[in-house]
Amino acid sequence: MSTDARVSCVSLSFRRLDGGEVFSGLDFSVGPGRTGLIGLNGCGKSTLIRLIAGELTPQTGTVSVRGGLGHLPQTVVPDTALRVDQVLGIAERRAALDAVESGDVRTEHFAVIGDDWDVEERSLAALDGLGLGHIGLDRAVGEISGGECVLLRLAALLLRDPGVLLLDEPTNNLDAYARRRLYDVVDAWTGTLLVVSHDRELLERVRGVLIVASHDVPFLESIGITGGCGSTANCGTRRRRRCGRAAEGVSYDGGAAADPGRIGRTRPTAGADGAVPDGGPARPSRAGPPAGPARRRRRWRARGPRPGPWASSR
Repeated sequence: MSTDARVSCVSLSFRRLDGGEVFSGLDFSVGPGRTGLIGLNGCGKSTLIRLIAGELTPQTGTVSVRGGLGHLPQTVVPDTALRVDQVLGIAERRAALDAVESGDVRTEHFAVIGDDWDVEERSLAALDGLGLGHIGLDRAVGEISGGECVLLRLAALLLRDPGVLLLDEPTNNLDAYARRRLYDVVDAWTGTLLVVSHDRELLERVRGVLIVASHDVPFLESIGITGGCGSTANCGTRRRRRCGRAAEGVSYDGGAAADPGRIGRTRPTAGADGAVPDGGPARPSRAGPPAGPARRRRRWRARGPRPGPWASSR
């Protein structure tokens, strides 16, 4: 896995087929580390992932990826006629290994195998690590569940050892056990990971979050989950007024930098001692004592007359 893997977008613009603008002049880069990508539904998160993966072509601008790339799409449509080893991309090497073991030493078999003599062992280990050890390599994809198909596709990506891994809502079709297996992959990832999700538990495993703004609010602030809003799914709405402003790009400790565009600035969260890991302005800590009477009084005033002990203090 490449330790200098990186995704960079420069002056990226993209429009839908109906002419609606999704991004305009987007500049940002994500380096080694685990980065979340959140935003309101329809704001362009999956579109951005597909642009990075090369499945879509921008109207203007460039996308560059340093290091091998793996992409797990939001919807995995399995070919039920394939075997597990075919999905993993190792069927041809397995056949060549079987031929050599049976005494067929033709040169073409060795060319197919290359240095990958342990491909079966590595594949079985990858399946086992995702809780799929029971399915083996010869089973038909049509015999396994939808959640297992998602994890199988992920296992195929991991076998390629990409430097950059893109995950688009990966936990949507997974049960609790399968989610834990995917969380383990995220926790252990040492390359560049960009994950789109509304799954709070998954986002708690990333080191920083980029908010993709809706078209009418071009600049929003990146947050760290541990110091940010209580509900990441609603961050775009709850922080719209306060964060709707342009700012210089600021790197955060996850390795991502966002420049003015349709992804907002990043700001690291200060630790308990007030220090910021990699410099830059810190977001004030939200930790502190519970709201006192004065704060509750302000809330009542904002909401209008209410019965209760603070009514008389108005």
